[in-house]
Amino acid sequence: MMIGTFLGSAYEADRDEPLGRFIRSMLDWAGVAHPMLAPPGVEIRTLISGADRIAVAFNHNAAPAEVALAGVDLESGAAVTKKTLDPQDVWIVKIRR
Repeated sequence: MMIGTFLGSAYEADRDEPLGRFIRSMLDWAGVAHPMLAPPGVEIRTLISGADRIAVAFNHNAAPAEVALAGVDLESGAAVTKKTLDPQDVWIVKIRR
């Protein structure tokens, strides 16, 4: 199955939520774990180097969105589990492993 190549590219271009739900349902069907889930309009990118993992959450919405990530907020240094991101806000978290 080449879902990542074609449907994933289409989703990245348009952020069409019905297509996003379809792709997530295919992951569920295949038994793939969701290490991080974000609400519609929120993008999470993960950077990994050795034992370190950094997650960057981008709120592309025009409204606030709640994001759940457990780790250390790299701006404040505080332990966190979730945060409400303002519209167009970014949040960087060092993920606990």
